[in-house]
Amino acid sequence: MLDALDGGNVLLADELDASLHPRRAEQLIRLFQDRVTNPNGAQLLFNAHNPVFLGDSADRPIGRDQVWITEKANDGTSRLYSLAEFSPRQDEALGRRYMQGRYGGLPVIDPSGFERAAEASNRTRGWTFEMHGRSPSPGPPSSTQCTSRTARFSEATRRRRSPL
Repeated sequence: MLDALDGGNVLLADELDASLHPRRAEQLIRLFQDRVTNPNGAQLLFNAHNPVFLGDSADRPIGRDQVWITEKANDGTSRLYSLAEFSPRQDEALGRRYMQGRYGGLPVIDPSGFERAAEASNRTRGWTFEMHGRSPSPGPPSSTQCTSRTARFSEATRRRRSPL
């Protein structure tokens, strides 16, 4: 990062928000935006999934004309377009409006697909859920969920400890 700032180079960062706290990432972005800390015109080119970088006021780390959104089509192709195409106001809450779907780029989420994946994963681990009217959560079952593995283990343990 310092080499890019000193030399006026381009720094590419894949998923900037993956290993940096959002406030640290925002601070890094601001270093590249500030003429004092970036006198040689270095550029930061990154992708991220956190809408906090869009900002919700006029004080935002990234300019509206610097934001590009990708949207995946049903056929697997991706479309890249500028946020500026939507002509957002200077003080528009970009992060909030993005999450509302006003600029596109939001994934289509099918909750039943997640449930099917969790059930398939749990079956490979030997866990079966007794639902009690709720959807299973991903990961190991909670104490309120009964599993066949737990039931078998508990029964075997009880038999070993039982004097009969």
